[in-house]
Amino acid sequence: MGRGWGLLFLGLIAGALLIHLYQIRNMEELYRQREKLKVELFETTERLARSEALWADRPEEKIRSIDLIITGEMIDQLVQLELKRQISEITAALIGSTTAGLEPELTAALLQRRKLTVEGKDYLITVNWIIIGPETVFNLDAAPVPAGR
Repeated sequence: MGRGWGLLFLGLIAGALLIHLYQIRNMEELYRQREKLKVELFETTERLARSEALWADRPEEKIRSIDLIITGEMIDQLVQLELKRQISEITAALIGSTTAGLEPELTAALLQRRKLTVEGKDYLITVNWIIIGPETVFNLDAAPVPAGR
């Protein structure tokens, strides 16, 4: 019976040793993963700090130019040029403004449903879209207003 206990005890020690070796391998893998994540976190933090520094040092962008895209049926090229001139006069006040300070809705309201007259005929301007940036772009539709309106 003493020998049976010895074998059982030896089996327990061998099993514990095998489990311990298996756990060591898992722990080493977890340690490597942890170190890899630490490096990735450090790199990401550095990148974020550099991006924030660039953003803070960057002066506010101002509108330098305004491009107008005017489309519409039944509008000849001379009328389109005159509409562009009149719209340029209206939007000229935006040049020099900071892009961050402009409200898109208010900027669109400058021209939305605005009536302009060219050669005695009225044209209704509709804003399709606007890109606000250093080179601001307005995409507009122009349509002749029927005589009764």
